[in-house]
Amino acid sequence: MFWCVLVTVTALAAPPSGQIAYLALGEGARQVAMLDLASGDTRPVGTGTQDGAPVWSPGGDRLAFSTAAGDTRRIAIVSPDTAAFEKLPGAHAWNTHPRWSSDGSAIAYEVSPGAGSLPRLAVHDFHTGREILWGGGREGLFRPVWLPNLDLRLFLDPDHELSIEGVDLGRLWAEAEVSGAVLAVGTTRALGRISTEIYVVTETQVMPLLLDMIAEDSERFVEWGCAVDRKGRQVAFESNDGGDREIYMLGSRGLVNLSNDRHADWNPVWSPRKNWLAFESFRGGRQGVYAVYTKTANVRPVVAGDDFDARSPAWSPDGKWLACVVDEGARSGLRIQAVEEGTPPIDYSLPSPGVAAPAWRPEARP
Repeated sequence: MFWCVLVTVTALAAPPSGQIAYLALGEGARQVAMLDLASGDTRPVGTGTQDGAPVWSPGGDRLAFSTAAGDTRRIAIVSPDTAAFEKLPGAHAWNTHPRWSSDGSAIAYEVSPGAGSLPRLAVHDFHTGREILWGGGREGLFRPVWLPNLDLRLFLDPDHELSIEGVDLGRLWAEAEVSGAVLAVGTTRALGRISTEIYVVTETQVMPLLLDMIAEDSERFVEWGCAVDRKGRQVAFESNDGGDREIYMLGSRGLVNLSNDRHADWNPVWSPRKNWLAFESFRGGRQGVYAVYTKTANVRPVVAGDDFDARSPAWSPDGKWLACVVDEGARSGLRIQAVEEGTPPIDYSLPSPGVAAPAWRPEARP
């Protein structure tokens, strides 16, 4: 199958090269597709009609996404260049939200008996072909994100001896040295109700991320949407600690409110090569995409306007461009915008009436 696409370029600036995977939406269907930025051609990648958001492997040779199979959902692994396709076997009916490890040797994802059930975390190891439940099989763990290394430990461990009820810290770090570790959003009970916090998770251990960084009564706040920078030394996440949704960063400077605005801010996405963080916000009156330079907390609009909504930012491999979804009326398309001010946008009007979850293909590793 071959799809055509109309490219509208607002100036003579050449578009960036590369490919973007995305969800093509239409008539109740969700199918993973891919756009070639140089030619404007698109083609389907997924074989189903109810696919989840695509996620590239670190080397850019494979895509992972959930896909429906009857009453179940499986994690599909696709090579867009060779058309190789497989579904990961698993012991659970519902498998969603895959994330690759930093070396591409494993995938973490949510598993549950079915839609609506509290998920647990599982990891598929490609070397052994085995699926293992992580976090000791604890329920209520969502949206795993791999730590690329254990540098986070440098500022998580206070100088004094730390003891956390129910956590064997020695075993946690030993497991992390062997198999890695993920961050995950997890449910917690605080002040008589269910809230969420961010946890460090290994095969048998689950440890709160924030530890002594903030006061104990902060458990009444909801934490969500964590993202780790490429060096593994800074974690960004959403929190309503300031009274509304804000983007916070945890790193060597402690806990910092990066977005700091009275309007909702969410969905932090790290740039691959600079200290930039993209996020979504209503600060302009409509939903828009913004970027913050984390060393100064200086925020600038990237794709925002009075007559459209913008969402789902995705960085180019060189960190110079952002792709996002722009909604105008009943249709949505992809927009490419340079982070540097003064560069006009490049709009791609895709064949499907709806677009979601763009993911820019990483550069192949040498």
